[in-house]
Amino acid sequence: MDVTRRWGQVVGLALLALLILASYEASRPPIESLFLALHGAEALPRVWIGVALGATLVVLGYNRLSTQAPILTLLGAGAALCAGLLAALLVLGEAVPLRGYALYIFKDIYIVILLEAFWSYANTIFDRKSARWVYGGLLVAGTSGSLIGGELAGRVVQAYGTDASLWLTVPFLGAVAVVALIMQRSAPSSAKPPPRKEKASFGEGFQVVRQSDYLWLILLLLLAVQLSITLIDYQFNTLVEAAYPEKDARSLFKADMYQVLNLIALGLQICAGFVLTLGVGRVFVGLPAVTGIVVVAVAIHPVVLMAAAAKVVAKAFDYSLFRASKEMLYIPLTYAEKTQGKAIIDMLTYRVAKGGAAVLLQAMIALGLAWMVGWMVVGLIAIWAGLAVAIARRYRVRTGAEE
Repeated sequence: MDVTRRWGQVVGLALLALLILASYEASRPPIESLFLALHGAEALPRVWIGVALGATLVVLGYNRLSTQAPILTLLGAGAALCAGLLAALLVLGEAVPLRGYALYIFKDIYIVILLEAFWSYANTIFDRKSARWVYGGLLVAGTSGSLIGGELAGRVVQAYGTDASLWLTVPFLGAVAVVALIMQRSAPSSAKPPPRKEKASFGEGFQVVRQSDYLWLILLLLLAVQLSITLIDYQFNTLVEAAYPEKDARSLFKADMYQVLNLIALGLQICAGFVLTLGVGRVFVGLPAVTGIVVVAVAIHPVVLMAAAAKVVAKAFDYSLFRASKEMLYIPLTYAEKTQGKAIIDMLTYRVAKGGAAVLLQAMIALGLAWMVGWMVVGLIAIWAGLAVAIARRYRVRTGAEE
């Protein structure tokens, strides 16, 4: 790829990152607040099970299409479809059965699809040396979008209420579709599926993962990470519901917290290129060690501000150094591993982990053991650290990197 074309792709990806994350930040606080108002925090485990089931169906379809259509085509078409679906849900309003559940499931699935397609494309056009510096910039663009979307959502909530702010997401998704389809015209051949005679089966992505011990370890690590983040989120929402019983006040508190989170993530993203010079493996292993300090504090002293701090730390890392280092782990892999295998791991695991956490939480609540959630998170962080060490070793073997 020549220099002009490469920089055109970088700028286009930065714009996509901004628009995708702006759409999510405009929808996340009001949808979460609306769900709590309609169903309460005790319904979160049930909706997470719905997310897991929905994500499974969507990923199976995505994996089959990824062997036939270029990644950016899937991204653009997916964004257009999501914009139309959200508009339909909002127009129908209370006529939609279990409206809060429908919006929450939509919110959790659409962002994973768009982001993972985005990163699959990036992983096919950049090498490790370029990615070390470019990925931090892409993350900065995404966080800038989050800040814009969050600020707009907060203003609309104050002026017109929570329900009205949901409409902000629709034009953002429409813009994502337009940019992705324009970029596809100049996409390199490395971002297109290799020719094949037969159609892919729905279960082919699982076969790709099963045949790679490297991908298996990443899958297990993401399960541990997402289970811990989901349990942290449950703690946070339970404490927020008690501290802020009024819907709009709760929306504003969440919007403010997410703005703080995004600012911290932004600082880490700006420094990502320099931090990653320490070595992808070292950074990947260091993140659970730092996160563990905060989750131990929450387990000892579970109050709303401490829970918010844990959510901020976990998500700020997830949006910055963890994301950048994790995506670089895929670069030395094959196209099938970067697309089909990655879809199973990143799209499905992220949301199925929520379903697993939901089943676990339901059982703990029924047994009166919900007070143990904080200490379970501590144990999951320890598992995360052990798996990160094993993955870093295999990454060094595959790349010959001396880290």
